[in-house]
Amino acid sequence: MSFGELQKEVLAQLERDFSNFKKTGQARRTSNYLKTRMELLEQNLENAKRYHEEIVSGGKLEENFKKEDMIAVFDQIRAIYLEYRTEMMDGLDKLSPSAPLTPTVGAPPSTGLPSATHQSQPNVLKLPPIKPPTFSGSYTSWRSYHDIFTSLVHNNPGLNEIQKMHFLKESLTGDAERLLHHLDLSSGNYAKAWDLLKERYDHKRVLVNSYLKVFFGQPVQSKESAESLKSLLDTTIEVVHALENLGLPVKDWDTILIYILFQKLSAKTQQLWEEKLGNNKELPTFADFTDFLKSRFRTLEAIVQQASCTTQPKPVTKSPVTAKTFHAKTQKQQFKTQYQCQICKKGQHSLMKCYRFLNMDAVQKQQAVQQAGVCENCLLTATKLVFV
Repeated sequence: MSFGELQKEVLAQLERDFSNFKKTGQARRTSNYLKTRMELLEQNLENAKRYHEEIVSGGKLEENFKKEDMIAVFDQIRAIYLEYRTEMMDGLDKLSPSAPLTPTVGAPPSTGLPSATHQSQPNVLKLPPIKPPTFSGSYTSWRSYHDIFTSLVHNNPGLNEIQKMHFLKESLTGDAERLLHHLDLSSGNYAKAWDLLKERYDHKRVLVNSYLKVFFGQPVQSKESAESLKSLLDTTIEVVHALENLGLPVKDWDTILIYILFQKLSAKTQQLWEEKLGNNKELPTFADFTDFLKSRFRTLEAIVQQASCTTQPKPVTKSPVTAKTFHAKTQKQQFKTQYQCQICKKGQHSLMKCYRFLNMDAVQKQQAVQQAGVCENCLLTATKLVFV
């Protein structure tokens, strides 16, 4: 078999082993089971490395195998190896958390990122994993992202190129992610991807303009508020430090910064600042101005806190309830019923007491009832109630 066929056989074997491992129940994943699988995994990787070296150095390849394709196969092998080995190490850590394995180059340790040295230290607090920062394409976030990612990933000797590429793509969102969307997860693309990001976002003039836009875009404080003062101060300090890190002579801008920020303050705070300066003819420093803002927003916070402690809720005033007296009456005391006779039209009595109705025969009575529109059952018609 050629080296190309052998390399593809290793890839197929790793894919089958990893697939079977995922199907294995937790009860079967004992320490010996995981260690045996890890030894087999390391053996497969060593074989893949040996075949890869032969292919790169011009070893025997069949006509249907290209060197570029075989390099991509090796990248796939390493990606499966990393994911497979990481899951097995996590399983071993769960079985014996007090004695974690010492990771090798290419295997992520418990901190989330591989390192060149990683020693087991019993009785030491286990810190949560350190994750690379995220970057969405905002120019004002680039320097912070660049410095942290460079320290954790780019300059980490325990990471190979494909691992760095993995962490790079995982840390990007928005416009930054779309910039590298066309680059696949392979070792040869990491340097290209990192250079693309730096070319796009590591632009000093654009970065300075972005920070200045944030600084000048802060709103004017029409209303006295501790929160608005803190926001003004925090944003200003962040911008000043960022511009200073970019090499601008910010230390010589005290008078300009104070003048611009003074225009953002409320009328009351402007008055207090002028009263603080008094008759002093010397120019105040930026540190003097920031100290004044700190003192001012602390005063406002104290006033609000004191007001909330001294303000007592108003008692709820209930309107007096006027007692109502109810008098019960019997039906005879409350009202009396008056009937208007619909037959004789001469008296206020029921049909049962109408002499004219009583003298009729049965047929005449039925006709009279229907014509009068009274009830055929009770022989009553509309009732008039008279209250007494």
